[in-house]
Amino acid sequence: GHYVVAFGGFNRVAKLTPAGNLLLVVDPSTIQFPEAIGINSATEDVWIAGTSFAGDNLHIPRLVKLNKNGVQLFSRDTGSQFINVAVDSDDGSVWLSNIQSGPVTKLNASGAEVASVIFGRTAQPTQIGLNRQTKNLWIMDQMAGLVQVNSSGVILKTISGLHNRAATPLTEHLANIAVYYPTIPIPDTI
Repeated sequence: GHYVVAFGGFNRVAKLTPAGNLLLVVDPSTIQFPEAIGINSATEDVWIAGTSFAGDNLHIPRLVKLNKNGVQLFSRDTGSQFINVAVDSDDGSVWLSNIQSGPVTKLNASGAEVASVIFGRTAQPTQIGLNRQTKNLWIMDQMAGLVQVNSSGVILKTISGLHNRAATPLTEHLANIAVYYPTIPIPDTI
């Protein structure tokens, strides 16, 4: 497998071999400040959430999808800055958690919103992890705790009283590095 690394401070996204050899660097004008990435292990498409510079120190939250060669397939200004990305490689959909209070959102492979999980006005989702077999998503929310939802965004289970660091093992994100092969399923039970 290969690795895709977002260097947020250096405004770069790169694809590397397991040995660390550079395969490609994404054009920095695509997204200037990458924050989170997710990879479709079937197609090697990469979803990148971050911000783009719009002048006068104005940063616009943006979501970008690239193919395995770094060619842009999708880009849109989002209005919200996403901090986690979880891709379902079976259908190409992507779940996104918002850095601000707000919903966790699911987009289809084309970028259209198909589901949203809303916890209320105090929601602060910090981590997400997708079970690739059941399609259930685990969400760590600073206020609600650990929440499990189905692929339509319906809440199945809530485990309160957990600090947000408890969700870290449930995600496939390690800082800003995403590995698309092999995938490790996230359990439905803990």
